[in-house]
Amino acid sequence: MYERGRPFNPKATISHSIVQVYLWSGEYHLAHDELERWRRESKTTKYATYFALQLAVLTGRWKQAQQLLDNTASLMPEEPLIISVQGVVHAWLGKSEQALRCMNRACTNPKSFGHTHHTYYQIASILSLLNRTEAAFEWLERSVDTGFACWPFFLKDPCLENLRRHAHFDLLVSSLQAKYPDHLGLL
Repeated sequence: MYERGRPFNPKATISHSIVQVYLWSGEYHLAHDELERWRRESKTTKYATYFALQLAVLTGRWKQAQQLLDNTASLMPEEPLIISVQGVVHAWLGKSEQALRCMNRACTNPKSFGHTHHTYYQIASILSLLNRTEAAFEWLERSVDTGFACWPFFLKDPCLENLRRHAHFDLLVSSLQAKYPDHLGLL
């Protein structure tokens, strides 16, 4: 709908919701293009920075992720969304101690500019990457229970690879598919 409506309002070049759709559906080149437009229009938006971080993580661009984190850390030093992404980066790079420290820091601040269920999801990602599957499932379920039930992304996100081989994951996804079928226009 966004793409079909864009010609009718060409000045509104970005909606952060479309970036999420592109990221979670694995259309990273489209997410990148939209993020570039967004960041040109508003260089200080927290959301564009957060989604740029997600894109860097999902595409394995660790240097870019670290640069974004370094720039963001001074602007939002206690932001759970950013701290938990930093934990995901550490977990991907095999720095488990640092990843767990970030996870604990993200849990200590109840205020966030974003939705807490995304922080919960990133904690699940950290734990999955560290192969702590039982705890990862608990955080993934908490994320779902508080509003992030994006099962198509769960099937694609490389952070959850360790969870996909467990029956519990299949059960969770199949229950979400029944509740939110893909023919309703979801990802």
